[in-house]
Amino acid sequence: MDSLFINQLPQKMRLQLIAGITLLSCPQWFNLPWWINVGSGACLVWSISLTWKNPPSIPPRWLRIFLVMLFMGVIYASFHDMRSENTGRAFLLAMSSLKMLELRYRRDVYTAVFLGYFLAAIAFLSMQSLLFAVVVLAGVGWLTALLVELESEMKVSPGRGLLLCIRWLTYGLPLAALLFMFFPRLSGPLWGLSGENDGRAVTGFSETMEPGSITELARSNEI
Repeated sequence: MDSLFINQLPQKMRLQLIAGITLLSCPQWFNLPWWINVGSGACLVWSISLTWKNPPSIPPRWLRIFLVMLFMGVIYASFHDMRSENTGRAFLLAMSSLKMLELRYRRDVYTAVFLGYFLAAIAFLSMQSLLFAVVVLAGVGWLTALLVELESEMKVSPGRGLLLCIRWLTYGLPLAALLFMFFPRLSGPLWGLSGENDGRAVTGFSETMEPGSITELARSNEI
């Protein structure tokens, strides 16, 4: 049985976790329908209000199950395809937000942190701007510092944990640079999601044209 129940988990740590998940959720809000974003934001605000209670509480089990089913229905109605990139993005955002409503055990913190890492990874599937990279990096650093603080049983201050996190992320920069320089660029996604393409038209012209597009269209066997 876990030693850190919700009434023992410090309020500050719960708020730090919610803040980190909220920060990493922001890039997803630019790629999903507004009703999914509103539902996710409502869960995050609700989790903050539950954290401020004394003692903190969580919604009943039946209500949490209902919210999961509701999100699943809304997401399916929005995309009609359970294998597309946006469907997976919406599910991950919804489950990360709902997880903030049931922070009872120490393992719940680990689960939420790693959900945040996945949110950071999928943020780069649709946007690679410098601003979003800074936001994602800040969110990853924040959650990693939270893990350091948790593993030290609160003996490491948040500032010290953040410094350790920055040092560890710096250690990974050379490997990231090598992968960026020498890893081959793939023409399509590894996962081969259905309904996804590179924006080129098959039987006509797309909205944007590049040199060689006409030749590529003429040689296509799909026409």
